[in-house]
Amino acid sequence: MQINHQALAQQLQKKIAPLYLLIGQDIYLIDDALTTIKSSIKKTAEYDERILNIQAPEDWNTLSEEANSYSLFTENVLLNVYTDKKSIDAAGKKMLLEYLKNVNSRCCIIIRAPNVPAKQVLWLSSLDQTIMVISYPLRADAMKNWISTQLKKNAITFTPQVPDLIHHYTQGNMLACAQVIEKIALSNQATILIDTKQALEHLSDQCEHSLYELVDACLLGQSDKAVQILRQSANNKTEPTLVLWMLTQEVRVHLQLNHLNQQRIDFKTATSQLKIWPQRTNLYQLSSKRLSNQVLQALLHYCQSIDEQIKSSLNVFVWNSLENLALSLCLGQLVGDACVI
Repeated sequence: MQINHQALAQQLQKKIAPLYLLIGQDIYLIDDALTTIKSSIKKTAEYDERILNIQAPEDWNTLSEEANSYSLFTENVLLNVYTDKKSIDAAGKKMLLEYLKNVNSRCCIIIRAPNVPAKQVLWLSSLDQTIMVISYPLRADAMKNWISTQLKKNAITFTPQVPDLIHHYTQGNMLACAQVIEKIALSNQATILIDTKQALEHLSDQCEHSLYELVDACLLGQSDKAVQILRQSANNKTEPTLVLWMLTQEVRVHLQLNHLNQQRIDFKTATSQLKIWPQRTNLYQLSSKRLSNQVLQALLHYCQSIDEQIKSSLNVFVWNSLENLALSLCLGQLVGDACVI
């Protein structure tokens, strides 16, 4: 069975499944789902938790052995499994299907696989004994409602502007939101009304972004967010060569997509050939509509120019150039000195 994160608590009230698969790109929600499942199991019985990391095909044999063994300390066993692979390989598929034919009733397996696409494990989610929980980031309105709910759960009284402010500074990063809320709860008495000024005291160091978010911002045309991430990266002394490499890769991918499109290859087939994840196809479809071959060719030359800047005495201007590159990708037109390349 396939459910979203919000439906997990209701499912656990009905029964605890032998196998849970937690997927999606929001790590906070995946960890929250793990905690929720463990709490539900603990309400009915004590368990011995064992942590496993799946990195190679033979690791599935270890999981099978653990799943079919018994604990010396408690009657029940919980196997907390993590894999950062992008798929469940043939050995994993075989092991899981065989185990589900003869489940150890005293064992619960929870597999966290954030990088595995839902379509890749439909064979598993269709089984009654398996619950696949999808934890994708919440939309802006749902995220603000979640922030309000968490503030209330922590007995924090606040002005109406505070959830919007937290969402803006954390850019919807649930882990960052949770950390801010925890800091506010620990730093203030429940009787104190939290306003925007007090909230800002806890938000100054929370606006941390991954460079992978920069790529998504460029694909979605979110120029404000792209600039914010780049300026933060500059302040954090991030290596500009890494940023340039990531953005150059996106320019090249879009050139390849345009080339395949000119050959009348449909977009999904083209993204598949370029090994773009299915769940990211819509992002590239959106960005490809605004990025012409002419702009992309100019940006590729601009990338070469920035690389020369990094290696020369002109590297003090590199971050300005990287901003122009990112803005050009966001807007679909050449910005700043990218126009003169």
